[in-house]
Amino acid sequence: AVVSTQSTGALREAVRTRMSMLSRCFLNKLLAKNSRSLSTSACRSADRLTLTFASLGETFYEKTPVLLVEIPSMNGRFGVVAEHVPTIACLKPGLVTVKDLEERVFNYFVSSGTVTVNSDNTIQVLAEE
Repeated sequence: AVVSTQSTGALREAVRTRMSMLSRCFLNKLLAKNSRSLSTSACRSADRLTLTFASLGETFYEKTPVLLVEIPSMNGRFGVVAEHVPTIACLKPGLVTVKDLEERVFNYFVSSGTVTVNSDNTIQVLAEE
């Protein structure tokens, strides 16, 4: 069948409009599902970040509450605190910095590995070495 360029343009516009509506609908559902409510209460234990940090031969932290973890990732260095957006990243060589509840700072060199930040305020750092 031969389709004129005018009807092809109208068809493209209809498809584009429908895709735009589907995209907005999907994004709205995704945002509603993953939205977090803001809390004005003082530091609750649920608002603390729980760290598990291990390498092949050693576990440095196992489900330990901490204030902050700074990560050297392939996309740049980033800090993680409680209520951080869920993230998965590859580690690059550099220092993982951990600030404990007493605000002491500890640095650990990693060569590679992965980091997973979860919506339940947990973070897992798995280092090659």
